[in-house]
Amino acid sequence: PAVSAALSRFGSLAGEDDRFLNEIAGKVFAANSCRNGKDLILTWPLKPEQDISVMRRVLRIAAGMWDIVPSYERIGALLALQTGKEIPLSSSLVVMHTGESLLFTEKRPLHKAFSNDLSWDLNFPGETDIPALGWKITASVCFEKRKADPEKSGVFGASLFENGLPQFRYRRQGDFVVLPNGNRKKLSDYFIDEKIPKHLRDSIPLLAIGSQILWVVGYRVFGSAEEKGVIVEIEKMG
Repeated sequence: PAVSAALSRFGSLAGEDDRFLNEIAGKVFAANSCRNGKDLILTWPLKPEQDISVMRRVLRIAAGMWDIVPSYERIGALLALQTGKEIPLSSSLVVMHTGESLLFTEKRPLHKAFSNDLSWDLNFPGETDIPALGWKITASVCFEKRKADPEKSGVFGASLFENGLPQFRYRRQGDFVVLPNGNRKKLSDYFIDEKIPKHLRDSIPLLAIGSQILWVVGYRVFGSAEEKGVIVEIEKMG
């Protein structure tokens, strides 16, 4: 009886509930997300653990940053996304599960500077300018132990630089790193273990001698601490 009035009341109550849940989701999103340039990083799983209704709304808020309204099925796929996997939300936006977060990132075509054929010989000792990367690099001998900073400096045993000409370049088939225990590891396996997103791997600069990677810039330095070593420092050009 009085179905029209009942539906009207139901719609009003549902609207109030929806507004309340959206308000909660907005607060949870703000507490668990940050921007990194054009990318959005969303802590995942959400902390503290949230009800599924809030999780769905948080994902819709994240997609809404690109004016995307994901379907119910696409939200379900995001909720089930496994570590190391990715799914597209549009022709230009993908979401990747890095293990600790969901990375919402725009698909960007690789710049020509990201070609695997490009390389830049390192002057040692001395300075090297790489305009394509916007870097000025200084390589010099250091006589005291220095701590490496993977973002801007690498410290290496001098003996490593006796094995060939060091170069900055991008990854190639057969690249490997040498772990502190002396074991070799494929660079591709290192990227997988560190959960570095696939779309970034071809654009990460490397310092290499032959196929041995000494420095994954921004991530890790593979060197040895000797009394006499080599320090390579990156300074960004103005």
